[in-house]
Amino acid sequence: MLTWIAISLSIASLIFIDVSMTRRHKLQFTISDAVVQSAFWLSIGLAFGFYIYFSYEYNLFSIFSPSEQSAHVLDGKDAVSQYFTIYFLERTLSFDNLFIILIIFQTLKIPTNLQYRILFYGIVIAILARSVIILAGVNLLEQYYWLHYFVAAIIFFSSIKLIAHTTLPLKDKYSGLAKTIMLKFPVYQNTQPANSPQSITDSKRFFLKRNGKWFITPMLVALLCIEYTDLIFSFDSLPTALSVSNSPFIILSASILALLGLRALYFIFSCVIIQLQYIKFAIVIILLLSAFRAAMFDIYPIHSNVMLLILSSVLTIGGMLSLLHRDRNEKIELPFVENIGRLYQITYKTFRRLVVTLVGVSVIIVGIIMIVTPGPAIIVIPAGLAILATEFVWARLLLKKIKDKLIYYGKESKAYFKRDDNKNN
Repeated sequence: MLTWIAISLSIASLIFIDVSMTRRHKLQFTISDAVVQSAFWLSIGLAFGFYIYFSYEYNLFSIFSPSEQSAHVLDGKDAVSQYFTIYFLERTLSFDNLFIILIIFQTLKIPTNLQYRILFYGIVIAILARSVIILAGVNLLEQYYWLHYFVAAIIFFSSIKLIAHTTLPLKDKYSGLAKTIMLKFPVYQNTQPANSPQSITDSKRFFLKRNGKWFITPMLVALLCIEYTDLIFSFDSLPTALSVSNSPFIILSASILALLGLRALYFIFSCVIIQLQYIKFAIVIILLLSAFRAAMFDIYPIHSNVMLLILSSVLTIGGMLSLLHRDRNEKIELPFVENIGRLYQITYKTFRRLVVTLVGVSVIIVGIIMIVTPGPAIIVIPAGLAILATEFVWARLLLKKIKDKLIYYGKESKAYFKRDDNKNN
C-alpha cells in the first residue's frame, strides 16, 4: 500500500512541476519548450528505471506488507527490462494516437496555445482510466490463465486494424465524430474578434452560459474526442503491456510515465508525424510479435530483453526509412497490405452487423415475452429496436414511427385532460 501512495505522490509532484513550467508560456508554446519538456519527461522515465532495478534487485519491497513482497519476485535485470520494454512500447504506440489528435485539433481549429491545456486534462483523465483498467487486467490474468490467449487475439486484431488504418483514411472518421458531438449538443460559436478580451476568455472555457442557456465549447468537443481516441487506443497498448509483464507496479509506472511525456511529444512531432510513414508498419511488426509472445507464453516464452532489442531495432529501421523518404510525396503502396485492410473492413462490418442483429433480436424477443409475463415490455421492445437501428434503416424507420405515435398520443392525452378541466370549471 505504501508503494502505491509513494508513486501517486511522486506523479502528482511531477504534474505540478509540469504545470509550473507551462505557466511561463501562456501565450505560445514553442517547439523549443516542447523539446525541453520532452527531454525532462524522458529523463524522468529513464531515471525511474534505475529505481525499478534497485527496488527489485535488493528487495526493497520487503519493507512493505507480505502481499506486496510476494508480488515482486523478479530480479532487478528482468524487472528493468520489462519496465523499459513497456515504456518504449507505450511511447511507440502513441505515435498513431498523436496523428489522430492532430486531426481533431485541425478539424476544430483549436489554437496552438490552447492545445496544451486540452492535452493536460486529457492525459490526467487517461491516467485515472488506465490505472483502473491495468489493475483489473492484471488481477484477471492472475485468476484466469487462459486469458493470455484472449490478450494475444486482441493484439493480433489491433495489428490488422492498424494495417487497415494505414491504407484507409482516418480523417473522415474522427472529424465526423467531432461533427456528431456538435450536432447533438449546443456548441457556442464565437462571433467576436479573435483578439478581443472577451473572445480570449471564452476560448479557454469548456462551458459557457449565454442568454440563460448553457453551451459547450470546441475545447470540450476536442477533449471528448481525445478521450474517446485514448479509450480506443488503450485496447492496443494495454494488452501489449500485459503480454510483457504481469506486475501491476511495472505496467502502471511505465504506462503513466510514457503518458506524461505525450503532450510535449505531440508538439515536437505535430509538424512531421504525417511524414513518418514507415513508423506505422514498424508498430504493426511490434504488435504481431507481442501477440506471438502472449500466445506462446507457456510454450516458448520470449525474454523481455529480446523484446526490448527487437523493439529498438524495428523502431530504428522504421525511423530511418521514414527520414530517407520524408522529401518524397509518393504514398507507400503495398498491394498485400491494402488487401488485408479491405478484408478487415469487410469482416469488421459483417461481424458488427451480425452482433447487432443477435443482440437486438434477442432484446425484442425478451420484450415480446414480457407482454404476457410481468415486465416492462413497453421499454424493452423499443430498446431492441434502438439497437437494431444502429445498423438497419428499416429499424430506424420503425422506431421513428413508434416515437411519432407516442408523441401524437401524448398530445391527444393532454388535450383530452384540458377539455375535462374546462368542463369541470
